[in-house]
This record gives sequence, C-alpha cells and structure tokens, in this order.
Amino acid sequence: MKRDLRLMRDLLLALEKHNDFPVQPSELNMPGQDWQSLIEHLKILESGGLITGKYVGWKTGGTFLVQGITYAGHDYIETIRNDGIFNRALSFIKENSFPATLSILKDVCAKLLLEKL
Repeated sequence: MKRDLRLMRDLLLALEKHNDFPVQPSELNMPGQDWQSLIEHLKILESGGLITGKYVGWKTGGTFLVQGITYAGHDYIETIRNDGIFNRALSFIKENSFPATLSILKDVCAKLLLEKL
C-alpha cells in the first residue's frame, strides 16, 4: 500500500480533536475511508513516532488502538495544520519530484510558514 500524506494528516488532526484515549479508527469519524487504509496508515504514524498505539485483535479482523499523540506528533501537526500551507507544500514536492516523506513535507511546510513572518 502506498503511503497517503493527506490521509495521514487527516488522521492526526482527527486524533488531536479526540479527548479520550485509547481510540479506535471507527471513533474518528472518517467517512469514505477504507478500513484497511486507516489501519495501515495508523501503523505508519506509529512507526514514524508520531503516535503511540498497537495493532490488536488480529485473530478477529484486527484494529489499531491509538494510545496518544507523541510530542513529535504534536509538533508535526502544528507544522501541517494550515490547509493552504499544506497544499502548497504538496504541490511544491510534486512539481520538484522530491520524495514525499514526512520529514520533507514538514520541512517544506515550516519554510512556507517562516516566509509568512
């Protein structure tokens, strides 16, 4: 499965709004998203150190139980929060054929934010 940076952003913003952890993907109100994509992207966010959690219940279909957002995750959210900045950063990355990594996206968003000062 290919990583979807927009879905990862949406997941982080939805998690930030959620006040009661642990939380499952079904509690995040993300209509139209494939269940397996949500689980896989939560696993990616966890392996990237942006959230804490674990995959549970693999014998019964499985889900991902999010325990919380890490300090690095909160920093990342602040950098990618603005829709305009986020979309400009994605366009810049695509136009320049840069690798679409979380760190590059964060760096481009941060640069665009600094330009607004």
